[in-house]
Amino acid sequence: MLARDIGYKNALEFTTAHEDFPENPENEKVMDLHNNKVGIRLGLSMASNDKLAHYCYTSFLAGRLKVIKKEKKK
Repeated sequence: MLARDIGYKNALEFTTAHEDFPENPENEKVMDLHNNKVGIRLGLSMASNDKLAHYCYTSFLAGRLKVIKKEKKK
């Protein structure tokens, strides 16, 4: 939605800056930056909110998004 509403460049700058803080764990930052880029590309379709949500969900199901798996407690 962000890319659709404010454009690719602005969305990329905003989401990248949002991840740039010292306490942000590196693995989370890498995941978020990757997923943001996927979402930004999807937003360029200029689709409705419902369609964008569907595109995000299908991207997840297709394995195009990075996920951090929680470790099981012992």
